[in-house]
Amino acid sequence: TEAMDFLESELGVPYPWESYSQVPVADFTFGAMENTTATIFGDFYMTNPRGWLDRSYVNVNIHELTHQWFGDYVTARSSKHAWLQESFATFYPHLMLRSTDGEDAYQWSRRSMHRQALSAAEKDRLPIVHPSSGTARIYPKGASVIDMMRYTFGERDVQRVFTHFLKRHAYGSVETSDLYRSFQDTLGVTPDWFFDQWLYRGGEPHYKVKTLNAESDGKGVTIVNVEQLQPVDDLTGYFRMPVVLEAHYANGKRDSVLAWIDGQRSTVIIPNSQGKPPAFVLFDPGSYILKRIDFEKTWDQRKAQLEAAPYMIDRFDALESMRGDTAHDLERLGLLNDVMSKERSSAMRIEAVQQAGAMRMAKRDEILAKGLKDRSTEVRLATVSMMPRVRASMRSEVEALLADSSYAVVATALTSLANSYPDSWSAYMTQTSTERGSHERIRIAWLEAALAEPSARGGAMEQELVDLGSSAWEFRTRVNAFEAWRRLNLLTAESVRNALDALVNPNERLADPAKAYLDAMRVQTVFGSEILRQAQILEPTLKGWRRERVMQYTRSSPSNR
Repeated sequence: TEAMDFLESELGVPYPWESYSQVPVADFTFGAMENTTATIFGDFYMTNPRGWLDRSYVNVNIHELTHQWFGDYVTARSSKHAWLQESFATFYPHLMLRSTDGEDAYQWSRRSMHRQALSAAEKDRLPIVHPSSGTARIYPKGASVIDMMRYTFGERDVQRVFTHFLKRHAYGSVETSDLYRSFQDTLGVTPDWFFDQWLYRGGEPHYKVKTLNAESDGKGVTIVNVEQLQPVDDLTGYFRMPVVLEAHYANGKRDSVLAWIDGQRSTVIIPNSQGKPPAFVLFDPGSYILKRIDFEKTWDQRKAQLEAAPYMIDRFDALESMRGDTAHDLERLGLLNDVMSKERSSAMRIEAVQQAGAMRMAKRDEILAKGLKDRSTEVRLATVSMMPRVRASMRSEVEALLADSSYAVVATALTSLANSYPDSWSAYMTQTSTERGSHERIRIAWLEAALAEPSARGGAMEQELVDLGSSAWEFRTRVNAFEAWRRLNLLTAESVRNALDALVNPNERLADPAKAYLDAMRVQTVFGSEILRQAQILEPTLKGWRRERVMQYTRSSPSNR
């Protein structure tokens, strides 16, 4: 209900259909899929209040609902313009996050989208408007571009542009030029430079930033030199963007300018109202612009930024830059403690516990103990996940997690404790014997711990674990079972049959883990022949591509060769 109200208000167009349905589907190939007036979604999203803590349907739900406007009400003319559907459906869950979870979560969501887009750029620099642009560009990068449209042209003005775009092309087909014309029609601007560099061309800006203080007519100024380092060719040029630069001072004051960064080199002068060197300088505070950036800062500058930057994401950048800085370990430990106590963002606290976990100082345990008791499920899970072996000093805190509200936390704590204290595993098993977890995660961890000793194999518990990989269960449970079999080096005739059944499933998220399990087993002579035998029994019962897949697999089998 909240998502429908939010989208109607934000888009300025009432829900354009007479009804809306949602249908859970078993073994669904994707997370979800929108159809006009209905969304199909994987039944693995069906959960209870505890499972909700680990994985909820909210983001996917809003994504698919947005498609009722961007995808059905207006439809991309071809795959080249698919971003007009998927980027918008990715952007609006991101935007709604600001109203439901706050500014910190909104900034962290933006950072996640930026990271995915920049990761794709390591492979190629295709534009967004391209038939082969790829998932990372038509989803997170395109959503980042929409975010930057609002930053560059104004949130309310761009909101008007999108409303005009939807109404002008209602129940019709669209391409990127139609959105371009909506900017002209609504705002009277020609955003050719923006569309060219962010949509029709590829790559992202890579800024190298340096600051220095100087005197000008007896008054101090801060000079910022900016260089663009990205490759420049027919595909990618020098980016032109309005960038905010801020000089922050020890007394809490700041000076700010908005400058257009354009061309290979730019120089920006920030007036200095305090007459003192700034404690730190920010380039694009809030990290609105999709970019790579090299901005070297001293320890004192990074420390000041961590302590005083207004935006969470700028404090995070300062904190992340401290990773591995062993020269300041004692001071860093104090800063990490402050983060655990003061920061509302779970991303900040996760970074703090990860840095503490990598340190070799006894006092780090104070931070890890805070992480294990943190109010955020994500922080508790990140902390206990760093402990495949639980030290005696942390044992009681980890044991307390066996009663955690999160299934994922319980399963991870159980596995770590069973590995660390095998003499106490029966007590841990008793405490968690009735827990199942989302996709049977706790039960599978329980069975895996119980079967860790080969002498425990062959009985009812082994049979239960093998059965959890059968077609009687939804695919995420089956995948969890395959991974447990692999770690246990467990293979039976039935486990092979279950894995081969998954191998010929059209859901690749099920078929690929099944293949990984079979591949790991078949290189062992004692197991390879059994896999080949079961495949040969199964093959005649299959038809079409399923039979071909099994035949192809047996032909590549080491035992067959």
